[in-house]
Amino acid sequence: MHLLPPVRRHALARFTFACVLSAILGALCSRPGSAEPLRIGVVAPLSGDASFWGTNGQAGATLAAEDAEKRFGLPVKVRFEDERCDPKAAVAAFQHLTEIEQVRYIVGATCSSSTAAIAPLAERKRVLLITPGSEADSISRMGDFVFRLWTPAGVQATLMARYAYQELGLRRIAVLGLQNDFSAAIMPRFKESFERLGGAIVLEDEYAAGALDFRSALAKARSKHADGVYGITYMTDGVALLKQFKEQKLSMLFLGTSALNSQDFFAAVGALADGIVFADLPESTEEQYKQRFEERFKRAWPGITSTASTSYDAVSLIAEAVSKVGDDTGRVKEFLYGLRDHPGASGSITFDRNGDLQRSHVVYRRASGQNVVVYPAVQ
Repeated sequence: MHLLPPVRRHALARFTFACVLSAILGALCSRPGSAEPLRIGVVAPLSGDASFWGTNGQAGATLAAEDAEKRFGLPVKVRFEDERCDPKAAVAAFQHLTEIEQVRYIVGATCSSSTAAIAPLAERKRVLLITPGSEADSISRMGDFVFRLWTPAGVQATLMARYAYQELGLRRIAVLGLQNDFSAAIMPRFKESFERLGGAIVLEDEYAAGALDFRSALAKARSKHADGVYGITYMTDGVALLKQFKEQKLSMLFLGTSALNSQDFFAAVGALADGIVFADLPESTEEQYKQRFEERFKRAWPGITSTASTSYDAVSLIAEAVSKVGDDTGRVKEFLYGLRDHPGASGSITFDRNGDLQRSHVVYRRASGQNVVVYPAVQ
């Protein structure tokens, strides 16, 4: 056995001590409470037709980052990327955040097609992703690292079918749907549920993004003696559809989806919205948070559908998890799955085994400029 010379033994000892010290400091730096900020990316439609969701979500995420150090002892730095409700833009935003910015936690996207484009990438990279509002059913099956603070669109489709048949007495419905993941989740579920009850879908008309002329489809609906039109739209096409529906003075009822429940939509159509019905999650945002939002951003509370409170909760949940279990996406994932009736700004939060929010929808009727819950009936 050959012994090391004294000089080399001392050098080795110093090297070993340096390695151990470096490892200890590295571990300390990654622990909750470190001065190093937690970086969270937000992928949202900050421009374009869907900017109502993106800009309000951006405001909510900004508030959450401001609150994080006080609430969880953890500074948070949020980086925003515009997805424009375009899957290609969403992928580019995701890649920039994860490859250039080295972000491992993402809030987004908002539009279902955009979330569907980036969710498989997040799962593969073990990037923790929480969408604040995407509804496509397919997102439920996109991986263990994918969560959403909303419910699958099929839930509202089933509820609307039941309400239309049992409460409104509709028997023949024409369905007009945008060609995207959101509509692809709602249209078949609504058809299946409505036909099972005994109703008939007399027209299924799918249209491409950017289409704004629905006069021909509405004329077909009238010729087929439809007693209701179900528009599975986003906001801009929803505005055009409702205006043309009213212009033709159709006697049938107009049904819509959660995508219409926004200040932008109601401002654009005004009194024309009175009488329409749509399903959405109930407004469960805390009053204290609404007031703080209004004071901070000098505008009226935009509603839970705006993602202003769900984006706040998404950032807050990530920060809280990291503060409690450490900066590891696998442990954060398990923390989120373990939540039960967790108090959030947007309401009580429990995720099911698919990472979907567990919450029930209601049906609203628009009356005199207000949303009135009509189903399930208020006890």
